[in-house]
Amino acid sequence: MADNNEPSSTKIYGEIVNPLDHTLIFYQNGNLLDTVELQANGKFFYEYTQKNEAMFSIKHGAETQMFYAKPGDSIALRINTLEFDESLVYDADSAVENNFLIDNFLLNEKNNDLILSYYKIEVDEFLNITDSLKNIQLQKLNELQNKHALSPMFVEIAQKSINFEFYDMKERYAFLIQKYFSSKAHQLDEFNFFSFRKEINFNEENLSSHFGYLRFLDNYLKNKSIEDCAQSENKKDCFELNSFQNLHKRIELANKIFEDNEVRRQFLKRFVRREIIQSNTAKEIETTLRIIDGINLDEENLKYYHRLADFQKNYLIGNSLKNHSVYDADFNKINFKEIVANKPTILHLWTANSTSLHQKRLTKIKDLRAKFPEVQFIGINVDYNNRELWERTLTQYKYNRKYEFQVLGKDKDRDLYINYLSKVFYVSPENTTIKNCTNLLYSNDLESSILAFLNQ
Repeated sequence: MADNNEPSSTKIYGEIVNPLDHTLIFYQNGNLLDTVELQANGKFFYEYTQKNEAMFSIKHGAETQMFYAKPGDSIALRINTLEFDESLVYDADSAVENNFLIDNFLLNEKNNDLILSYYKIEVDEFLNITDSLKNIQLQKLNELQNKHALSPMFVEIAQKSINFEFYDMKERYAFLIQKYFSSKAHQLDEFNFFSFRKEINFNEENLSSHFGYLRFLDNYLKNKSIEDCAQSENKKDCFELNSFQNLHKRIELANKIFEDNEVRRQFLKRFVRREIIQSNTAKEIETTLRIIDGINLDEENLKYYHRLADFQKNYLIGNSLKNHSVYDADFNKINFKEIVANKPTILHLWTANSTSLHQKRLTKIKDLRAKFPEVQFIGINVDYNNRELWERTLTQYKYNRKYEFQVLGKDKDRDLYINYLSKVFYVSPENTTIKNCTNLLYSNDLESSILAFLNQ
């Protein structure tokens, strides 16, 4: 291992099978490190100067994963985008550490899926199950440590990785209990359910690229915002996580519990962005812009959020879309007035950079078209910088090209559309935005919402 006080050259190389675009982006502690161009065969090579062992993350398309590296490492990795996480394999230096982390990540993803059944069991039983699973993971780490010369820092990262995954399971279990089984919520206090919160360091700089840690913090903030709401006079919308009020509360909490570090900036930037796109009035947008002045952001980020705020004003309820244009599947510029054509229309935005997500969305839209033939379901693709990928996806997955459009490559706000991938817009036959919702496409309320839209 290289001396921690002397920078060394670290090399990352490998192959992306079925690449989604031409680049691989590297981050360290949440900060952009570099963007690497893929070769025509999907292979890449990246070399950088590294002083201390650390956690990094890589992003390709909409997919992200993390890795650990020591100064002077030479790390090989291979990914098939059709099964991004499941196909990720590390070789050469630090392979033992990174394969342990990815195996742990995949196992926890499976465990996290069990939350949907675990939340129906009693609190004490849930605690016994999750503590048992965590101990199995820690035992695996102990066995790995006995076989290999792991650095103290990696062991600490791995231990925290395991702990935070299970802290996160507890936060999500608590959310589901309080939302769907409120009569059992008192058991959380009886079993001292949240005792683990006393052990939390909310400013783990070494984990600022760690998904498990960041997901835990996200769910912790959700629960704390709900708990604070429950103590207030207006308890009606405490579980409406995408409301302007809830997001505003989470901004206050993030300002309070995080130090002025990258973790704090990550969450504040995310909540500010979401608060802007959830705004229903110009007054709410202006409130958010005032918050931005209190966050330590560079000029580029400040300009971005002001652009997003101006962009959001175009999509407030009651505003018209008739002056907006996109490309159709034949690359002709077309106005929304022509697309809507006096028919009730629902717009959904999507990216071809996430294979699993767009396939799920395609299946859902086909089902909705069959159930509601009187509604136009219009897809707007946001991959303005990769028309080739969009066209290939339309053909490969047999999209109905009549209802598919793409953001204009020359649109000055083209980069902002990606913020709206979870939004659904209801547009009247007169081209006016009637409703815009987040995460509605897979909600149990979707069909009743469409019927109300048709009957108004």
